[in-house]
Amino acid sequence: MSHRLRLLALVALALPALLIPSAANAATRRTSTSECPIFTVVKNDPQSGFSAGKYHRLNFTPAGTTLTCTDTYNIFRSYLYEPRSMRGWTTQKLGGRLSGAIGKRFIKSGTNGRTGFDVWRFPSRSSK
Repeated sequence: MSHRLRLLALVALALPALLIPSAANAATRRTSTSECPIFTVVKNDPQSGFSAGKYHRLNFTPAGTTLTCTDTYNIFRSYLYEPRSMRGWTTQKLGGRLSGAIGKRFIKSGTNGRTGFDVWRFPSRSSK
């Protein structure tokens, strides 16, 4: 076998090994989202920073893991009762398309920001 054919054979054998890790890394970076039912905050809660109103919730997790609407309902409700009760969770400002909305992003500690949920409502437009 010539030198050129051996080189081509090695490249053909090595190519799948190079592509498989890339595909695996892409799969681990995928995010799964799920929209949850509207959550109603009944009265203004200045301690938590949420005023009365109807709030949307969107859960996000890496593909292959789950965060249910029941989970985020209980976490958010607990936060409204006692904002310092959030063991294992942190809050952040909303970003991206939600940066103008009222609400917060809840992030599960130790997940590099990949597991959590957003709670938001858009400000009411004043009538003219």
